[in-house]
Amino acid sequence: MLAGLARSLRLLMCTMKNFAVVLSLLSVAAIGQAQTLVSNLHLQRQQSGWLCNGSTNTAMSFTAGSSMNLQSVTMYGYGMIRTSPLVLQIHADNQGQPGAVLFDLVGNDPISEWLDYTYTPVAVGTQSTGHQSKAELGAGNKYWLVGSSVNASAIYGWGHTNAGGGEQGLPGWSIGDNPMVRHNNGAWQTTNWIPSQFSIQGQPVPEPSSILAIGLGGVALFRRRQRS
Repeated sequence: MLAGLARSLRLLMCTMKNFAVVLSLLSVAAIGQAQTLVSNLHLQRQQSGWLCNGSTNTAMSFTAGSSMNLQSVTMYGYGMIRTSPLVLQIHADNQGQPGAVLFDLVGNDPISEWLDYTYTPVAVGTQSTGHQSKAELGAGNKYWLVGSSVNASAIYGWGHTNAGGGEQGLPGWSIGDNPMVRHNNGAWQTTNWIPSQFSIQGQPVPEPSSILAIGLGGVALFRRRQRS
């Protein structure tokens, strides 16, 4: 009886280990390799920038050339008056201007030094909890990166470049030429300002067939180990 119980326990442990292998393989397939999708951070930098605070919002557009899962956003920024956090968000496009908020972005607020600051996407309204969001960007869609702050007295600078165009990235990915601004939550206005600097990092959206193939491979491995 004890020998049978021991065999059952060993089989259960083997099953759990193989199940973990399958889950690991599936997670690798889903995660993929992160890469820079589009960036103008390599262009000449100006240690000055457009304002992001409670009364003035600045937005820069980018277009997705392929379907990708957003991993992070990096901006060239500066914290002038840090009485409330910088608010960064990804918005959908609404007839050539920022529309509905799709994702919040969380990270460390810029300090009083011009540096690159990186933020990761979370579900809207979950900045404090850091609840991760599946942030998929669709091929051919235009999006807006919008900077603001809750408190009008807080002032953050979003650094810009006087070298228009010349962004680097994957085929079909691009950054807009000029920012848009709005004051006191009014209408968005087109500007002729030089572009703010940022980059978008992401990873390929896994094809269902790829996940299935790796999943089947994991199941086959599980069966072989079970037989042994």
